[in-house]
Amino acid sequence: MELTGAFWQDARNEGRNEGRKEGTDETIIKLIPDLFALTNDRQAVIKILMTKMNLSQEQAEGYYQRAMVAEAKKVSR
Repeated sequence: MELTGAFWQDARNEGRNEGRKEGTDETIIKLIPDLFALTNDRQAVIKILMTKMNLSQEQAEGYYQRAMVAEAKKVSR
């Protein structure tokens, strides 16, 4: 699966269109497990988030951690 520029623009715009930071947060958190499945590399996911979503390393790591916790909860159900 190739992630195009249009895909990333849509991901960035989704939360903005809702007018809330929560929309962007949810989008990023939902995206991370898919990115990890493609790369199997935590650092690669962090770097992608920093580059494509214009996040700092601290922000990207925070999103990554939240996404992995959410994913673990889904799997344990």
